[in-house]
Amino acid sequence: MEKSLKTQFRNYVVPSILAMWVFSFYTMVDGFFVANFVSQKALAAVNLSLPFINTLFSVGILFAVGTQTRIGILKGQDKKDQANCIFSFTFFTVLFVGIFLASFTLIFLEPLIHFLGASLEYHDMVKKYLGIVLFFAPFFMISYHLEILVKVDGFPRLATFGVLSSCVVNILLDYLFVGVFGWGLTGAAYATGIAQITSAIIFTKHFLGGHSYLRFVKFPWNFSVYRQILPVGFGDFLSELSGAFVVLIYNLFLIKLLGYTSVAIFTVINYISQFVLSTMVGITQGIQPLCSYYHGQRKPLHYRKIFHYAIISVGVFVLLLVGLLQLFPEMVFRLFFDGSEGAILHEGALALRRFSPGYLFSGYSLLIAGYHSSLGKAKESITINLFQGFLSILLSLLLMSSFFPNDQIWWSYPLAQIFTLIVAILILIRSRRKTDLRYGLES
Repeated sequence: MEKSLKTQFRNYVVPSILAMWVFSFYTMVDGFFVANFVSQKALAAVNLSLPFINTLFSVGILFAVGTQTRIGILKGQDKKDQANCIFSFTFFTVLFVGIFLASFTLIFLEPLIHFLGASLEYHDMVKKYLGIVLFFAPFFMISYHLEILVKVDGFPRLATFGVLSSCVVNILLDYLFVGVFGWGLTGAAYATGIAQITSAIIFTKHFLGGHSYLRFVKFPWNFSVYRQILPVGFGDFLSELSGAFVVLIYNLFLIKLLGYTSVAIFTVINYISQFVLSTMVGITQGIQPLCSYYHGQRKPLHYRKIFHYAIISVGVFVLLLVGLLQLFPEMVFRLFFDGSEGAILHEGALALRRFSPGYLFSGYSLLIAGYHSSLGKAKESITINLFQGFLSILLSLLLMSSFFPNDQIWWSYPLAQIFTLIVAILILIRSRRKTDLRYGLES
C-alpha cells in the first residue's frame, strides 16, 4: 500500500505543481514585458487590475473544486453516468456565468476602476487593460475549471501540457505585441486573453475525444446539484478570491502610507506570492482527487497517508524558497527594475525580506483547507479560507498601520499567516477526532 500511494501521490502532485508553476509564470510575463517595454506606472496599472482577474478565476474554481470532489467520490463508487451529468451541467453553468459576468462588468466598468483604487493618473491605463481582458473572461473561467477536472478524469499530465501551451502562446504574443509592435498594455491584454483561449480549447478537445472517463452528455437541469458542489467549492473559492482581496487591500493601504511606488514593488512581491502559493495549490489540487476517491471508498488511512506526504512536500519547498528570498531579494527585483535607480531596488528587497517569512505558514493553511474540501467538509474549509484570506489580513494591516511606522506594514503578512495556521491546526485536530470516532481508529 505504501509504495502504491507514494506512486499515486507523485503521479498526481508533480504534474499539478508543474501546471501551477507554469500558470504563475505566465501571469508574470505581462508584468515583465510591461515593466521593461512600457513603464513602472503601467506595471502598477496591471497590478490594480489583478483583483478583478483573480475574481474570474475564483468563480471558475467555485464550481470546479466542488465538481471535482463530487466526481471523485462517484468514481470511487463506480457511478459513471452520474459523474458525466454533473460534469456536463457544471461546464455549461460556468460558461453562462462567464458570459454574464463579462457583460455585467462592461456596463459598470467605470465604477469598478474607481473601486480598484486607480487615481486619475492611472484610470486610462487600467481601463485600457481591463476593457480588453473582459472580452476573454469566459475563457479564463472555462480554462481553470477544466484544468482541475482533467486531473480527476485521470490525466494530470494533460493539465500541465495545457497550461504550458498557454504559457508559450502568452510569452510569444507578449514579445510580439508589446516588445516588437509596441502596443503596450493593449498588447499585454490581448496576449493574456488569447493564451486563455488556447488552454480552453486543449482541455475541451480532450473531453470531446473518446479516451476520457468524463464526457459531455445530455443532462437534466437539476439545480439541486448546486447544493452538492457549491458548499464544497466555496472554501477554495474564498481562497482564490482572497488573492483579489489581498491585492486590493494592500494596494489601498500602500497608496495611503507609502505612495504609488510601493504598489509597483508590491506587484513584484505579489508575483512571488503567486509562485509560492501556486505551488501549495498544486500540491493541494494534486492530492484532492486521490483523497476524494479514497473517501468514497471509505479508506481514511489511505487519504491520511497522502495528506502526510503533502505536509512534508510543503515544508521542504517553503524552507528552501524563503531561505533564497532572504539571501537574494534584489535579484528578483532586477528582473523588473533593472534600469531603475538603486533606491527602488533597496526598498523592494527590504519589503520582500519582511513579507516572505509569511510563506512558512500560509502553505500549510491552504493545504489543510483543501484537504477538508476533498473530503466534502465544506464548513472547515470555508472557515480556514475566510480567516486566511480576509479576516487575518485585514486585522494585521490595521494593527501594523495603527501602531508601527509605515514601512513596517510589510510584516503584516507573516503576522496574518501565523494567526491563520493556529486556527487551521485546531480545525484539523477536531476534524481528525471525528473521523477516528466514525471509523473506530486510534488517535
